[in-house]
Amino acid sequence: MMLIEPTLKGHIESPVAGREGEVARLLGVNSRIVMERVRTLERRRAVGRTGVYLKHILEPDEGFGEALHRLSLNRPALRKRLV
Repeated sequence: MMLIEPTLKGHIESPVAGREGEVARLLGVNSRIVMERVRTLERRRAVGRTGVYLKHILEPDEGFGEALHRLSLNRPALRKRLV
Protein backbone atom coordinates (compact mmCIF):
# COMPACT_ATOMS: atom_id res chain seq x y z
CA MET A 1 0.00 0.00 0.00
CA MET A 2 1.36 3.39 -0.98
CA LEU A 3 0.70 6.85 0.40
CA ILE A 4 0.49 9.43 -2.39
CA GLU A 5 1.24 12.96 -1.25
CA PRO A 6 0.57 15.77 -3.75
CA THR A 7 3.31 18.33 -4.39
CA LEU A 8 3.47 21.45 -6.56
CA LYS A 9 5.21 19.49 -9.33
CA GLY A 10 3.39 16.15 -9.05
CA HIS A 11 3.37 13.75 -6.12
CA ILE A 12 5.52 11.67 -3.77
CA GLU A 13 4.79 7.97 -3.22
CA SER A 14 5.90 6.24 -0.03
CA PRO A 15 5.08 2.89 1.58
CA VAL A 16 2.50 2.78 4.37
CA ALA A 17 3.51 -0.51 6.05
CA GLY A 18 5.49 0.20 9.19
CA ARG A 19 4.44 3.88 9.20
CA GLU A 20 0.74 3.48 9.99
CA GLY A 21 0.73 6.02 12.84
CA GLU A 22 2.50 8.69 10.80
CA VAL A 23 0.23 8.08 7.79
CA ALA A 24 -2.87 8.26 9.99
CA ARG A 25 -1.75 11.65 11.34
CA LEU A 26 -1.08 12.94 7.81
CA LEU A 27 -4.52 11.82 6.66
CA GLY A 28 -6.29 12.96 9.82
CA VAL A 29 -7.80 9.54 10.58
CA ASN A 30 -7.51 7.05 13.42
CA SER A 31 -4.47 4.77 13.13
CA ARG A 32 -6.77 1.74 13.47
CA ILE A 33 -8.33 2.63 10.13
CA VAL A 34 -4.93 2.64 8.42
CA MET A 35 -3.85 -0.61 10.12
CA GLU A 36 -7.12 -2.31 9.11
CA ARG A 37 -6.68 -1.20 5.50
CA VAL A 38 -3.08 -2.46 5.39
CA ARG A 39 -4.16 -5.79 6.92
CA THR A 40 -7.01 -6.16 4.42
CA LEU A 41 -4.82 -5.44 1.41
CA GLU A 42 -2.06 -7.76 2.65
CA ARG A 43 -4.62 -10.54 3.11
CA ARG A 44 -5.99 -9.98 -0.38
CA ARG A 45 -2.47 -10.23 -1.76
CA ALA A 46 -1.88 -13.52 0.10
CA VAL A 47 -5.31 -15.16 -0.21
CA GLY A 48 -6.93 -13.36 -3.11
CA ARG A 49 -10.25 -11.67 -3.13
CA THR A 50 -12.91 -13.44 -1.15
CA GLY A 51 -16.62 -13.44 -1.77
CA VAL A 52 -19.34 -14.98 -3.84
CA TYR A 53 -19.09 -14.54 -7.58
CA LEU A 54 -21.64 -15.94 -9.97
CA LYS A 55 -23.05 -15.14 -13.35
CA HIS A 56 -26.80 -15.19 -13.88
CA ILE A 57 -28.69 -13.67 -16.78
CA LEU A 58 -32.07 -12.33 -15.75
CA GLU A 59 -35.11 -13.48 -17.67
CA PRO A 60 -37.05 -10.62 -19.31
CA ASP A 61 -39.80 -10.76 -16.67
CA GLU A 62 -37.51 -11.58 -13.70
CA GLY A 63 -36.62 -8.99 -11.07
CA PHE A 64 -33.25 -8.81 -9.30
CA GLY A 65 -34.68 -9.60 -5.86
CA GLU A 66 -36.61 -12.57 -7.18
CA ALA A 67 -33.52 -13.95 -8.94
CA LEU A 68 -31.34 -13.44 -5.87
CA HIS A 69 -33.85 -15.23 -3.67
CA ARG A 70 -34.13 -18.19 -6.06
CA LEU A 71 -30.35 -18.47 -6.41
CA SER A 72 -29.86 -18.35 -2.64
CA LEU A 73 -32.15 -21.35 -2.17
CA ASN A 74 -29.61 -23.62 -3.88
CA ARG A 75 -26.34 -21.88 -2.94
CA PRO A 76 -25.37 -21.99 0.74
CA ALA A 77 -22.43 -19.59 0.24
CA LEU A 78 -24.74 -16.97 -1.25
CA ARG A 79 -27.34 -17.52 1.46
CA LYS A 80 -24.62 -17.05 4.11
CA ARG A 81 -23.60 -13.70 2.56
CA LEU A 82 -27.20 -12.44 2.60
CA VAL A 83 -27.61 -12.93 6.34
